[in-house]
Amino acid sequence: MRLIEARKIKRGRCLLFLLTAVLLSLSTAGCREEAEPPLEVPSVSASLLNERPLTIGDPIDVALIVYHGKNETVDFPDKTKSFDPFALKNTLVKRKKLKQGVTRTMIIYTLTIFQTGQYTLEPLTARVGSKLINTEPLEIAVLSVLPKDVENPPMKDIIPPYRARIRIWVPLVIGAALGGMAALLPWILKLLKTLFKKEAVVVHTEPVVDNYRDAREKLEQLRHDYREGKTAAKEAYSVISLALRGFIGSVLGLPALQMTTSEFSRELSRKRRRAAALPVPPSRIMQILRRSDLVKFAKEVQPPEKVEKDIDGSLSIVEEVHAAYCIETQLETRPEAYSQEVQADGV
Repeated sequence: MRLIEARKIKRGRCLLFLLTAVLLSLSTAGCREEAEPPLEVPSVSASLLNERPLTIGDPIDVALIVYHGKNETVDFPDKTKSFDPFALKNTLVKRKKLKQGVTRTMIIYTLTIFQTGQYTLEPLTARVGSKLINTEPLEIAVLSVLPKDVENPPMKDIIPPYRARIRIWVPLVIGAALGGMAALLPWILKLLKTLFKKEAVVVHTEPVVDNYRDAREKLEQLRHDYREGKTAAKEAYSVISLALRGFIGSVLGLPALQMTTSEFSRELSRKRRRAAALPVPPSRIMQILRRSDLVKFAKEVQPPEKVEKDIDGSLSIVEEVHAAYCIETQLETRPEAYSQEVQADGV
């Protein structure tokens, strides 16, 4: 009898254990179904990850969660203008494979802003395959300071709860720094003057040269020296070229000494008004200058009579141009004085 009763007790315990296991499995399955509701694929949602209140300059983490198929491509916003008025600082992408071929892509945006207020983050648009899905707007509050011991601070609380305090040593340090700068200022200015001191610029002034007198004296001395045999033909033509170029250039306002013979000839031809003011034709001047180049550079030999003739011709050109130039200058500057001189010469 005892054996039969023991078997019955054992069977009852086994049935109780099986019943408990079945009930436990059913309850677990029900909780799992409640914990994991069916997902809509594709779907998009946005949420704020920060738990504490936000202040100016704090990093603001916003999560964009996308549920999509395994092989579907996901495009999400990645430009600052999509998060206006917030500035986008960083983007982090996380992907996780779920059951039944579903993938969860989480994009965590780190934003910031330097103004206080109640802001609305406009809906974010994500592309899943060929489908565009928008999130709901997200409200974000930004304070100037973090109130003490307040879980949900109102937006009006944007002033410091405590009065600003200045430590006693701060004014002392500032005063000492200003005093030191004032004491060192004369030395700094003296050092700067020494470093950036400008050296005195020496200007060399040359005496004013009378080109007419200089050219006439050179040519007269050349004529004397050449007749005495003290100067060769090449040296003679060098003096002739220098005297003619310097004088004619000063009369016409041309840098003749810096020009080649061809450039000087073209300048005389181009500026006919200046050339017309000369009492001698430009061809007469250029013949002597070209002959000078042939003797100086091409080593052409000229007879002594030709050299003397060119010296006299150069003197004649200088005298004629000087006389005509002086008359024109007097007519332009002192017409009355010139007319008086002419009348006196006539008398």
